[in-house]
Order: sequence, then C-alpha cells, then structure tokens
Amino acid sequence: MGLHRMAPPCPEQQGFLDSGASRIYWVRHPSPGPPKARVVLAGPFGLERETSYITWVRWARTLASRGFECIHFDFAGHGESEGSFEDLSLSDWSSDLSTVVARAAQGFDGPLLLCGLRFGALLAAREFRNRRAWAMLLWDPPADARAMLSEVLRRKLASDVFEGTLGERGSRETYVLDLEAGRPVEVEGFRWSHRLWCDAARWSLDLPGPSDDRFWVVVRLDGHGRRTCTERDHTAVVSIARPAFWGHDPLVLAQVSELFDHGAAFLERAVEAWRRRG
Repeated sequence: MGLHRMAPPCPEQQGFLDSGASRIYWVRHPSPGPPKARVVLAGPFGLERETSYITWVRWARTLASRGFECIHFDFAGHGESEGSFEDLSLSDWSSDLSTVVARAAQGFDGPLLLCGLRFGALLAAREFRNRRAWAMLLWDPPADARAMLSEVLRRKLASDVFEGTLGERGSRETYVLDLEAGRPVEVEGFRWSHRLWCDAARWSLDLPGPSDDRFWVVVRLDGHGRRTCTERDHTAVVSIARPAFWGHDPLVLAQVSELFDHGAAFLERAVEAWRRRG
C-alpha cells in the first residue's frame, strides 16, 4: 500500500486547542484497543512540515496500529492552525507543544511519550524537562535553533542562485543582516522575522542529565550503514533513503520502514520499563 494511502486503524478525530492567541489544530489517532501509551508527535518547521507531512501521518498511523494512541498537531502559523508565521517564534511554538502535552496527559493513567522530528525534536527535548513524559524519541534534532535556521538559509541561497533571483545578495550573511536589522526575509514561502531570529539564539538541544532515569534516545539519520542503537549513551544511527523525507517533494515517498521499526521498538521498551516501575 502506498504511503499516502495507508488507512488508519480506527476513525481519527480532529479539533482545535486554544494556545495563547491562536487555536492549534490537532489530530488524534486512536488505537484499536485500550492504548498502551499516548504519544505526542512534534513535527518540523516551515517547509519541512509540508514535505514531511505524509510520512509523519503514516508514522502516527503505524503507532496506532501497534497499540499506541497518537496525537499530532500543527504549530501556530503552520498548516491548519491559526496564527501568522511572521508574528511567531520558538517560544510560542514551545507553548503550543506544552498545551498539547498537558491535554494529552489529562485523564490518562498510562505512560506519556514524546516523539520529535528536526525542529520538533528541539522543542520536545525542552518539554521533556517538565517531567510529564516518561520517554522521548528524537529524530535528527539540530544542535541549536540558529544552526537549523542557518541550514534553511543555505537552502534558500542555493534556490535563489538556481532560480536567478539572488540579485545583490551574495551570501547567507546578507539574509542574516536583514533579519538582525528588523527586515523580514521570505524563506521557502514563510516570512521570517527579527523576533524569530533573535529568539532562536536562546534555544539549544537541551538533553536530560545523567540522574534522569527516564527513557530517551537521539536518532541520527543517514543514507549509509546502520549502527545498532546503544541505549547506554542514548544515541542511534538509522539508515533511511536520501534525500531525507522532510527535504523533498512529499509525493516522492520515502522508504522509512527501518526507521519506523526502530522507533516503535524503542517505544515498546519504554512502555515495558514503565510497567516494571509499578
């Protein structure tokens, strides 16, 4: 069955949650029976949200078919959620994630799990510090928000060169100077603001300390060989097809079965560990 045709195991539910000045769109993917855990999915940023969306939904449906109840949502200014992207920053999107996690925790006695991809992984790591979630699965998080934005700006520069729209802008630093001076920059269909650029300087990958006994893992994705996950140092490398599924046409469907299998197995182990704790 094609990636975009994967049927949900149960009817899905959609709705909106109030988060700050915006309402954010969420989708609940129920499991066929009583859920073994609830998983909140924090997805990518900007255009990467668009190009990864089909795969992201399939991941939610895959987990639902394996007994996990999943919730995925659009950050404010993205997709079906309210808000203007230009008016928002990472602090706003972090609040969106906290709103969804708090809602997911209501009335649920089982373990709450987080899964983040790219930008969403950066925010999920910060949210994990609030200790509402038992486990965290991070797919290819950036080292910090500025590194992520710089990567996207490099893509914009390459696109401008290819399309002949570079004009007098000769480097990525020119775009940075515009942002620092308060001039919005159009990047992959989204208007970046001075506020977004400045707020990004405060965000780095905030991983748990050695005294934290909860389950978490950072998964680095490459198109080469695969190394077995080493839970002791909370790292893994999983092979996926290149180009990465968040960076190309969403209709070019990625082969991500190994990534899904690895992620689901990790979450299964997290649930078993939670049960053993009593």
